[in-house]
Amino acid sequence: MDAVATPLVSLQSQFIKTRPSGPIPADILICGEAPGAEEEVKGVPFVGTSGAELDRMLHEAGFLRSDCFLTNVCKYRPPENKIEHFFLDKKQTKPNELILEGIAELRDEIRKVRPRLILLMGKTALWAVTGRVGITKWRGSMLEHHYQTPDGVQHVALLMPTYHPALILREWGWRSIAIHDLRRAKEALDRGCWPGKEKRYLVRPSFTDAMDCLGDLIRRANVRQRQGFPPLPLSNDLETRGGYIACSGYAWSRTDAICIPNMCVERPTGYFTLDEDVSLWQRERELCTHPHIELVGQNYLYDAQYTARRRGYVPRLRHDTRLMQHVAWPGLPQGLDFLSSMYAKHHVYWKDEGKEWNPKIPEDDYWAYNCDDSTSTLEVFFGLERMLRRLGLYDLYRFQMRMWWSILRMMLRGIKVDTLRRGEIAGKLMLAAQERQNELNAILGREFNTQSFPQMSGLFYGELKCKVVRNKQTRRPTCDEDALKLFAMREPLLRPIVERITEIRAINTLNSNVVQARCPDGRMRSQFSPTAVSFRWTSSKDAFGDGTNLQNWTKGDEEEEEA
Repeated sequence: MDAVATPLVSLQSQFIKTRPSGPIPADILICGEAPGAEEEVKGVPFVGTSGAELDRMLHEAGFLRSDCFLTNVCKYRPPENKIEHFFLDKKQTKPNELILEGIAELRDEIRKVRPRLILLMGKTALWAVTGRVGITKWRGSMLEHHYQTPDGVQHVALLMPTYHPALILREWGWRSIAIHDLRRAKEALDRGCWPGKEKRYLVRPSFTDAMDCLGDLIRRANVRQRQGFPPLPLSNDLETRGGYIACSGYAWSRTDAICIPNMCVERPTGYFTLDEDVSLWQRERELCTHPHIELVGQNYLYDAQYTARRRGYVPRLRHDTRLMQHVAWPGLPQGLDFLSSMYAKHHVYWKDEGKEWNPKIPEDDYWAYNCDDSTSTLEVFFGLERMLRRLGLYDLYRFQMRMWWSILRMMLRGIKVDTLRRGEIAGKLMLAAQERQNELNAILGREFNTQSFPQMSGLFYGELKCKVVRNKQTRRPTCDEDALKLFAMREPLLRPIVERITEIRAINTLNSNVVQARCPDGRMRSQFSPTAVSFRWTSSKDAFGDGTNLQNWTKGDEEEEEA
């Protein structure tokens, strides 16, 4: 059904409109996406299976459904229960008239209900109210919504986005995360506000300011050591650019941090002079290797590669928050943004602000992002340390942390490669690929490029008239490995073509990604990580693009393998 191309009056006649439910006024407004089958029959939101789950989640978080006003962004059930049918584009940023009507009604409902707390269930509700995209990123963020009541009074409502109950029913492991979000929202509602976070950041320090700050941290560590106090907690985070360190951030509390810039678009020769840089690096080394500083990092195996290669030392790391999360909750996300949403007192998603360097972004914003990473890492550490002790897993974490140093040594040293033998293997693989390419060309009667999607789609979908196979994410036609298997299964006569294409691709992938992986000095330096769900190690290219995945090699043809 092409609902998006139909005029509004015609659209309204095709669908049954539901209505919101709940008291007016109400302290809590819950907004979902669109009604499902049961909601369409009963005419109100959240009464089907997902509604029953919402009731259970609200109860566990301390809410009463009877106290909540419930509504949807769209009051009409979309075809197949898929809201994308009501958008004009695949990115779901251009709504049709039914959703525009619903957004206007939602704004009016907020003004009339006068909520103190708005709970946004799912990506569509997040986008409709805030304009932000990505519920996985923004869930758990402590936001505010400003609105004006019908009598002209300005109000501010607490706003919390989280997962929709329908998604919870499909991804049951995320339920505890949504409950966590709802409980935080309940605490804030009872308190009347979100917890505050005053940021005391030094993002454009002079040379004297930077030296004094680092020196003061070293003095504090020395005093604590002399007086027998525990080590000084300190987090460190690096931002990199073009394979070099762009800036270093240090945080000694959840609100206090300094960013020491190295690169600066305003000063092509560097933020500091060469002599100042050397003095700062020496002081940073003294700080990061101090025996009475409890240095904390997030995924610090990445950062340590830079300090080792660019500055000639390895910080004396005590804790890695990614590894802590892995031990406490294996299988849950380990990114700093997710950890902040679970353990920071005040969380608002920030990772899009500086994750990828953009010269158009002011450097001060980039350095503030570095400070945000640093303070969040330290606050997450405090929360995860308490969690590990409460779960009785702290000793297991310390065991895992001791392996961190062995992993880093392996990464820095690398594995010696027999370059002569490597060249021989690469030559054999190239010859094997060419033999199969010649066979494929002979079958088709022309030169054929297996890496060209236009040629692949032209062959299978144009000449051979195969049924189109679409990518599950993009929904665009594909000729990937799974599609090739379907072609051969549906039409056995195509098997010789499919086999040769598959073999050519596998051989070329093995050759380029493994055999000829980058190792400029004759040593294969891969990046290892101990945070797989199964607690095994994983390997990949390192921070500088050297090395490769040394564990999951191309399997090749199983019949040849058995022979």
